Amino acid sequence: GFMDFAPILGPWMLFSGIAVVYIMNGQAMTGIYIFIIGQVLVTVIPELYIKPKLAGKYAKIHPMIFLFGFFGGLLAFGAIGIFVGPIAIGIVIVFIKYYLLGKELENKNSFIDKILNQVDKMIKLEGTKNGKL
Repeated sequence: GFMDFAPILGPWMLFSGIAVVYIMNGQAMTGIYIFIIGQVLVTVIPELYIKPKLAGKYAKIHPMIFLFGFFGGLLAFGAIGIFVGPIAIGIVIVFIKYYLLGKELENKNSFIDKILNQVDKMIKLEGTKNGKL
């Protein structure tokens, strides 16, 4: 809904309002500086540099792949795609690494490993109920 745009419009509206107040008080250059610096520090740098770096570090995904998911999701799904895109990229990477390439999970006690073990157990139980195993 409308609140999907809050992370995008929030900083823009805040710095625009502050800039308008300064401009109306005769301090046009100060208003313009506040708007530009605020946008760069609050919107551009975190969205295009800090978030991809942190996400790449903790998810062990290259920042460019994360950015691809971020912008691809934005283009494909609109504002909600900012969140959906990186998640979809993560799911695809996990599928490729662990199912197609057969790599083992690094942390055997991880949440994902526990879920995968439960799914395997459920599949085996379902197979024995149907007499297939």
